[in-house]
Amino acid sequence: MKKKLESELISIAHRILKLKGKEDVKRMHAEAALLYEKLSVLKFAQENYEEETPTIGHDTSFFESIDQVFNNKISDNIEVEDKVYINLDDVEHDDIMEPAIEKIKDIVAQMPHEAQEVDVILETTKKPDHYKIHHEDIAKEFQEMPIFEPVSKNVNEKKSLNDKLKSGG
Repeated sequence: MKKKLESELISIAHRILKLKGKEDVKRMHAEAALLYEKLSVLKFAQENYEEETPTIGHDTSFFESIDQVFNNKISDNIEVEDKVYINLDDVEHDDIMEPAIEKIKDIVAQMPHEAQEVDVILETTKKPDHYKIHHEDIAKEFQEMPIFEPVSKNVNEKKSLNDKLKSGG
């Protein structure tokens, strides 16, 4: 563990030395934080595990280990307290699948009969009449125009300055 931490510290130091300029300040800050973290772990390991340094696990990723666990097929039987557990990974699931497939086929076979019954019910129900509204139906009361009395104009009305200028005199 100590050697691995030391090699990681050296690689972080090299990455920090390669960074130059103001644009790399954020990256340099992140690398310095990582450097501080690794140094803290190394210090803790040296203070608490002087005789025995713990080992760091393999470099396999989390997803690879999960994949290995789920895809691992055990071929042996396991015996625990007078009970024998048999591996069922290789057993086909046809016994379970056949009844389910048959049930689905039965449901699909019954569907056209039900659809025909629904069609018969829909045909027997009274369809609402769709009314077409014509303009003549709405306006039949207004066929004759009302007669209005003419309004008499007041001859003695004074013209405004704007009216005089518009008419030209």
